[in-house]
Amino acid sequence: MRVSAVRVRYGYTDDRKEIEQPMDALARKFAATHDMKVKAEIDRLSSELVKLDRPWVFVAR
Repeated sequence: MRVSAVRVRYGYTDDRKEIEQPMDALARKFAATHDMKVKAEIDRLSSELVKLDRPWVFVAR
């Protein structure tokens, strides 16, 4: 029986930075413009960031 990770993250902190930096820039833009399209993008990136915090799931294959 082989155990493998369903979700593999090699650059976990790099992944977070790739999401957090654009979110910061968008937050500043939203504060200045109150554009709801920018808010929607912040929400989308936020949901991606939450996915990174989920624990890994190991399954037998």
